[in-house]
Amino acid sequence: MKYDAAANSRDGYDLAIREIREKRIQKSGLTKRQYECLEFIKSFIAGNGYSPNYDEIGEALGIKSRSSISRLVHGLQKRGHITMIYGQWRSIAVVERVELPEALVSAINRMTGRWDTPRGLYEARENLNKTMQELGYG
Repeated sequence: MKYDAAANSRDGYDLAIREIREKRIQKSGLTKRQYECLEFIKSFIAGNGYSPNYDEIGEALGIKSRSSISRLVHGLQKRGHITMIYGQWRSIAVVERVELPEALVSAINRMTGRWDTPRGLYEARENLNKTMQELGYG
């Protein structure tokens, strides 16, 4: 069998893309199918200016059962990735998430449980202000 450099480099590229996608899926806390559904919804809205209906989602993902599509969409809603207005057509909206800096998350976690006394509240506020200044937010 002949060595095909182009095919092997393409395979390596595809593997790298797959690994990046898997990391994004893990980070999002979604199943692979939910992630694919969310990505389709985002791209559909970006391309058309309105949200897809269940039939369009099913066609794109190769799902024929409306109950399976509904389960996917409601799972995304339950996890806070999308919102919907019941009884209104094409009302799916993607919720944009903001990544907080790790230092800020750490400061917020340190504040937990210290708000029961005036001194604890003061210390928590000071810790948060200090962290915000260190990160350039204040």
